[in-house]
Amino acid sequence: MLAQVKSMLSHKYAFAPAVQLAAKSSVTRLTHQDDMFAQRDYSEALDRQPVALAASSQKAMPEARAGRLVGTAAHLVISTLDLKKSVTLSVIEKTRDRLVKEGAIPARIAEGIDAEAILAFFESWLGAVVCDKRSTAWQEWPFTFGLPAGEPVRSVSVKASGETPHGAPASGKEIVVVQGLIDLLVRTPAGLLVIDFKTDRVRGDEVARRAEVYRGQLELYARAAADICREKVLQRWLYFLAPRQAVEV
Repeated sequence: MLAQVKSMLSHKYAFAPAVQLAAKSSVTRLTHQDDMFAQRDYSEALDRQPVALAASSQKAMPEARAGRLVGTAAHLVISTLDLKKSVTLSVIEKTRDRLVKEGAIPARIAEGIDAEAILAFFESWLGAVVCDKRSTAWQEWPFTFGLPAGEPVRSVSVKASGETPHGAPASGKEIVVVQGLIDLLVRTPAGLLVIDFKTDRVRGDEVARRAEVYRGQLELYARAAADICREKVLQRWLYFLAPRQAVEV
């Protein structure tokens, strides 16, 4: 009986590392959850208003929060553009104004959207590839992907040693369900392009340093796109709207 008691007390759960893992996560959480541009925003959480009221409200908001909302609004404008037609400054502005009228974007936030920066992308060679008749572009392409739990990710939450955030070795049979949204996934005759837009206020040498922060995110995007579409990803691009600069990662 004593032996049985000792055996029970010393029992170790065979799948202990699994309890340290989240069964589901997002690309942002895995790759740059501690980044200043990806912080969760809980400000004014208890006094949020419907979009229609927020649009007309004159209440001042923190600059950082306003910046994030402008970034979200800019992404919405880009994702709403009809890429089968010519993208001009007039088209971008009309799309922005329509979204304001529909209540999707508050007017005061829409004022901060740089329509000319969006146009600069579509006038670039990369934008030309997106709009090429031989290409197929998917805007806001959602995906769900099974990532092996012990696989290294460029992240603060999954260590390069293949350990969980708490230091426990991850089982090779465990997966984390990862969900994400690719701003632009483009199928060209030669393969896929993954493009992600960023509204970070960076200039000069800061652009390259900032791109490294997002490298893990784009790598996961590319892997998911390649496995789901069964096609090769040719390139991964970040496009920073503020400096109007494309960076391949």
